Amino acid sequence: FGLATVRYSAMVCRIPVRYVVPGVLGLTMVGAFGLRNNPFDVVVTAVVGAVAFLLQKMGISWIPLALGLVLGKVMEQRFQQSVLIAPTRGGLGQYWFTRPVTLVLILIVVLLLVAGARQLLRSSKTPVEAMDEDEVWAARLGFDEPTTNDDDSGVSGSGSTVKVALHEDVEEPAEAQQRWVSLRTSNIIVSIGVIALAVFVMVQASGWLERARQLPVVVSIMLILLSVLLLVMNVIPRLGASRTTVFPFEGVPWLKWSILVGGLLLVAFVQKQVGLLESLLVYMAVVTYVLCDPRKSLALKLRQAVVCSVVLAVAMHLAFERLLDVPLPSGLIF
Repeated sequence: FGLATVRYSAMVCRIPVRYVVPGVLGLTMVGAFGLRNNPFDVVVTAVVGAVAFLLQKMGISWIPLALGLVLGKVMEQRFQQSVLIAPTRGGLGQYWFTRPVTLVLILIVVLLLVAGARQLLRSSKTPVEAMDEDEVWAARLGFDEPTTNDDDSGVSGSGSTVKVALHEDVEEPAEAQQRWVSLRTSNIIVSIGVIALAVFVMVQASGWLERARQLPVVVSIMLILLSVLLLVMNVIPRLGASRTTVFPFEGVPWLKWSILVGGLLLVAFVQKQVGLLESLLVYMAVVTYVLCDPRKSLALKLRQAVVCSVVLAVAMHLAFERLLDVPLPSGLIF
């Protein structure tokens, strides 16, 4: 199906971003609700989406977070099953670490950890590329790299006017001047926050039954160990702290991002009172308006926002409630 329709489906890339973004966000929220008809899933979707964006900007992959949300329940069930079966097989240690299948899996995990640690150490020993501030801005603004010559005038060669242009003719973008927090600082904050979260989970689980608290405690201990490793790497220069002097949030349009994320969280919390499609209708109109070209007239931007949100909301209503027979929370319109 994909090969047969790729020529036509690729045309979606030509749709302006101001129409694609509200549609994707709206479908995500409706799809999250339609899986189990649970309004809380919509809240989880909005919160995890915001957290995943922040983690990605800080160089922390959000994929393990998604895998944990999907596979956490299954892993806990299998963990409890192994705890129940282990006493009949010589104990938990013998049951986990002596069978051929588990030995192969453990060996694969150890090899992956060793390979990751070697790559981490190798990258931390690589010297940081020495670039002065002018060269950094030259690369960001699209200038050619300056050529090496001894002419003090600095006007010979294809890229010889970089420093002159940087200081005289080119103004730094306003958003790029906002450096916010460095990657090293954000890593330290994340490390301390995760350690605090793991300790909180362990304290809360201390009052649970032994079987119920086993896996949360194990996961919390692993989180603490990994967070301490991240904390040490960002404190000791030899382990990579000197390489984390970049600014991950530099140039982020925080006003637009706050409107998109704040509106998404608002939709998640008011869907019961207003209706999911009704709240998404307003939200998609706001997103479309925010992403419109600011040079366009107010009337044109409002018209595009209203038309886009109405078309998307009606399409979602027909697709989910009429075609797929997925009941959505009833509201004032749908």
